[in-house]
Amino acid sequence: MARGNEDATQFASAASVMPSHDAMLAMRAYSAAAAAPPALASPRGVPILEQPAGNLATVQETQESLARSVGGSVAALASPSSLQLSLENEKLKEAQAAYISALQGAGESTDDIVGYVFAINGKINGGDVYPSNALFRKCGPRCSPPT
Repeated sequence: MARGNEDATQFASAASVMPSHDAMLAMRAYSAAAAAPPALASPRGVPILEQPAGNLATVQETQESLARSVGGSVAALASPSSLQLSLENEKLKEAQAAYISALQGAGESTDDIVGYVFAINGKINGGDVYPSNALFRKCGPRCSPPT
């Protein structure tokens, strides 16, 4: 089913990553459930996977947190429960652009940087290390979501 003006006949990847460690854990739990032998099957033998009950609550909590950070709702009218559409919110993009603008120069200041670490509220939340500065510059934080 298409959202808004999306083409339902085309597959597209998301440009944004999960902003929450809890949401990432929920996604991993869902992936693990999908890989496990199914407890139920449809009449055609296709596995029926139930989405963990906490996922929708996690989306709502993440949306509320983002709304507090940007000073307004990030939920999309086309699909209020869509985290992806929330991550595409213009207010959020503007806030992210301000951080990128302030920090990007530090990551490009020398040719010996091979990774990054980020903290949220003073606590290290994740990071990544690359085999070379060239790969860091080519890929950087866009290659992998926060863990």
